[in-house]
Amino acid sequence: MLVVQISGGLGNQLFQYSYACYLKKKFPMEKVFIENSFYLSQPSNLDQRNFELSKFENLEVELLDDKFFYRLKNYNTKLSKLVWYIYRILFNTSNSYFILYEDSKF
Repeated sequence: MLVVQISGGLGNQLFQYSYACYLKKKFPMEKVFIENSFYLSQPSNLDQRNFELSKFENLEVELLDDKFFYRLKNYNTKLSKLVWYIYRILFNTSNSYFILYEDSKF
C-alpha cells in the first residue's frame, strides 16, 4: 500500500495527486491512496487551507478514510509511535500502516 499525504492549497494538492497517479502507474500491483489528515489539525502559523480535491469527480486515486495518521501524528515520542504501530498490527491487521518521513531518524 502506498499513501500520499495531501496538504497545502489547491495547487499543492493537484501536484500531490498527480504524484499519486504516477505511483499508481509505476506500481500497478500496489494499492495507492491519498490521505488528508493534515486538514484536521493544521499548524496555527500557516494559512488555513481546505481539502479541495473532494470537489473533483472521478479521481483515479482513492481517498483513504482513516484517522490513523491523525492519531499517529499526535503521539510525540518514538516509543509511543512504536507501541501504537505494534498495537495496530496485533489487533487490526487490515489497517496497519506507518508513515516514515524522509527526515525521520526512526
